[in-house]
Amino acid sequence: MKAPMSFFDTTPTGRILSRFSKDMFSVDNEIADFVDLFVFIVLQLIVVMVSIVVITPYFAVVLPFLGYLYIRAMNYFRQVSRETKRLESVARSPVYSQFSETLGGLSTIRAYGKSSKFVESFGGLLDLNSRTIYCNKASDRWLATRLEGIASCVVGLSAFFATSVVVSNGASIGNPSNFASFAGISLSYAVTATGMMQFVVRAFAQVEAAMNSVERITYYTEEIPQEAAMTSKELESDKPSDLMNTAQKVVAATGSVVHPAKEWPTSGSITLTGLKMRYRPETPLVLKGLNVKINAGNVLVSSVEPVAGKVVCC
Repeated sequence: MKAPMSFFDTTPTGRILSRFSKDMFSVDNEIADFVDLFVFIVLQLIVVMVSIVVITPYFAVVLPFLGYLYIRAMNYFRQVSRETKRLESVARSPVYSQFSETLGGLSTIRAYGKSSKFVESFGGLLDLNSRTIYCNKASDRWLATRLEGIASCVVGLSAFFATSVVVSNGASIGNPSNFASFAGISLSYAVTATGMMQFVVRAFAQVEAAMNSVERITYYTEEIPQEAAMTSKELESDKPSDLMNTAQKVVAATGSVVHPAKEWPTSGSITLTGLKMRYRPETPLVLKGLNVKINAGNVLVSSVEPVAGKVVCC
């Protein structure tokens, strides 16, 4: 609320609305659900792998290789999922902005007969947003194909090692029916691991993607420059930061805050000495040294340096 006007002049309204709608919803609801799902499935997957290793110990030999392929595919997918989610958040802001602006100027749009043009523009923004969502879904299908292959290896190796135990031990097994039941448990767990491996990666990717909302909200709460404090007492309570405004820089340089008297101002005079102003930090100066003294009821311009080669006084 205390951001400078240059921020509101250069930031689309939809981008701000997106922070207070979709991003806040992700922080309040989605992240907790995704973390809960991720922890639950990870614990289940650990139990499944430990059960297979206990029943068929040889499976522990190939488990590190399968884990390497699994982690590599997951890391490759995470990068794509995170960036496509960020692009989807950026592409969603113009949709909110254009829709709110259209509702605000609806009477003007109808008066000039431009309804079809605005509908076409809104459709183009929706298409752009849908492209980012499609890229995210395509990467999800890419991951599913790789994980299905790894899960098939888990099932096949589990069946192979269970068979090798029976063949190697043969009749020496005390009670073959007991091992048959254990082998069935191992195979059934290996089959369920197929879906679990996909859910683990997707849940982790969803948590990481939802953290984009935290990043976007954190930027708005901590990185946006703020206007100067309204009162001297409020200025004293301001904590130093990397984005100090002019008043905070003066306090940091002088080490004190001026407290005006309660009867201030005693007169209505205003004096400006060497005033230099620009619209934004990256734009050129529009006032290059303005000296003005405003007395009670009249204006006296003592000197004005030329701007763009022209001076207009009245």
